Amino acid sequence: MFEQILTYRVCIYRHRSGLDAEERGRYLALISAEGRLRSTLLAILNRLHVMAEWLPLRQSSITPSQIQSIAQRWSATLRCSEKCRHRAETWFVHPRRRAMRR
Repeated sequence: MFEQILTYRVCIYRHRSGLDAEERGRYLALISAEGRLRSTLLAILNRLHVMAEWLPLRQSSITPSQIQSIAQRWSATLRCSEKCRHRAETWFVHPRRRAMRR
């Protein structure tokens, strides 16, 4: 699935060898079958990769405060303005909180 979305071999390798690559690939195949655009799949692929790398998904539960703390640590690694970091933290936190409410 990664080969259908990504162009560069190094990016394909990074995603294929990352945490939970099989699960991410299956999810991408599922939403690709729904007819999602390549640009949408690429955005989702990158979100899933960040989540797999930064969130402690092997824990039985993750609290909203843990997600916020991880988002702040992750955004501090970005090379961008403070406004951009705030948007990145929001991007990181909100989908996870919505998923926790379900």
